Amino acid sequence: LILAGLAVAVGFQAGLFNEGFMIPKNSPRKQEAKEFLNLFISAENNALYNTYVNMGPTNVKAEATGLAKLVAFKTAEERQKFSHTYDYEYLAPLKDAMIKKFEKEIVPLLR
Repeated sequence: LILAGLAVAVGFQAGLFNEGFMIPKNSPRKQEAKEFLNLFISAENNALYNTYVNMGPTNVKAEATGLAKLVAFKTAEERQKFSHTYDYEYLAPLKDAMIKKFEKEIVPLLR
């Protein structure tokens, strides 16, 4: 199977994403925001947070819990074989067209 120019394994594939945070350049509290984010993404806190939202951890030193254990790929080889990272640079310009298509084709099926 060829996906976005990459050869990937046929079978189970998980789409991976990471949560993102932004600190505006003109924020008067940049230092506090950085301190909070560093605390938030520490291995212990990342594991605790993900226990409640049932997602795989962003911090590679954090242990996955619950169902997230099934899709927490620890090695580059596992990620290559079992996951697909989305190409947001390619997808971003297609956002409006995808929303329109979703509204036309999927939303009517939901009613």
